[in-house]
Amino acid sequence: MIIAISPSKPENWWIDSLNSLFRAGLSRLHLRLPDARDFYDYARVINGVDPNFHNRIMVCDYPDLLSQFDLAGLYYHADQAQALTPEDVEDWPSFSVG
Repeated sequence: MIIAISPSKPENWWIDSLNSLFRAGLSRLHLRLPDARDFYDYARVINGVDPNFHNRIMVCDYPDLLSQFDLAGLYYHADQAQALTPEDVEDWPSFSVG
């Protein structure tokens, strides 16, 4: 399994290469954008990816993206995950902590 973690800013130079990476065998992308302005920066990156690969993307911090896209699940930092309850995560397809 090949897992990649996104750079911290949603810049076109790497967004454009995501489809090639997925076609080459990328199994999972942890989309974590600490320098993103908001939800829409995440959505812009996801919209740049072929929808056939959306199910390989784990997003950080924005559970609302799961209702907008067919994503693999959510990724949270350990300190943030401690505040979540089982009810918070029960409808998520997958959940990881790092």
